[in-house]
Amino acid sequence: MLASIPGFLRTPLVVLLIVLSTVVHTTPLFVVAFLKWIIPIPGIRTACATVLVRLAESWIAVNSGLIDMFTVMYPQIQHLDFRRDAVKLDVPVLPELSVAVQVTVVSPSTNVDGEGGAQVSVAPESASLAVAP
Repeated sequence: MLASIPGFLRTPLVVLLIVLSTVVHTTPLFVVAFLKWIIPIPGIRTACATVLVRLAESWIAVNSGLIDMFTVMYPQIQHLDFRRDAVKLDVPVLPELSVAVQVTVVSPSTNVDGEGGAQVSVAPESASLAVAP
C-alpha cells in the first residue's frame, strides 16, 4: 500500500514506526512482567502471563503489518505473478499405518542355559507402527 513512497523516505519512516511500536508495546510489557515477578498469588501471575502473551502477539502483529504495508515482496518468475496466477498445491495423502505382529512360539523342551542378552531385531525404517498384543 505505502510501498510507492520513495525508498529514502520510506525506510526512515518504517524504522521510526517500528521503534514507536516497540516503545508502546514494551512499556506495559515490562510493567506487567514486574508485577508478575513481585506478586506471589498464582491467579494474578496466571493473568499476568496471559497479558504478557497478548502484548507480545500484538507487538509482532503490528510490526508485521508495518513491514507488509511498506514493502512489496511478491516474487515474479518469467512474468508469472503469484498473487494472481499461482495455483493451490494438493497436499499428498499418506497411506494408512500398517501393523507389525511379532509371534513367539514356545514348545516344551529340556532345560537349557539361555544365550543371555537382549533381543535385537533389525528392520528398515518405515511409517509402520508396532503394536504389542
